[in-house]
Amino acid sequence: MENTKIELMIALPLLAMRFLDALVPTLRELAENGVNLLVMISASVSSSPVEEISKVAEVRVRDNMFGGGVLADGREALLLLGEDKPSLVIWSDHMGLVKFAKDYFQHLWNTARKA
Repeated sequence: MENTKIELMIALPLLAMRFLDALVPTLRELAENGVNLLVMISASVSSSPVEEISKVAEVRVRDNMFGGGVLADGREALLLLGEDKPSLVIWSDHMGLVKFAKDYFQHLWNTARKA
């Protein structure tokens, strides 16, 4: 994430919320460097983390997140599958998989509600 220059798309399901405290400083630094930050958070998360992330990123909230992930500059994807714990984690820089992940993220983003 730290090498992102243009855009970072993050989907944070409930299982990934334990990483939020470590994530916020990185997001803050990326925002200061002009990176466009889109963060989608599970609707079952309390409003406190949403408020914190909203200070540096555009945030949307979504029900029914069965996984999550990170897309960096449309070149790399880290996908987390599972709700309570990750059952599968995939990292890839394969353009076909990254494009599929980005299209899916965009679909979920467009149907999520603004925080």
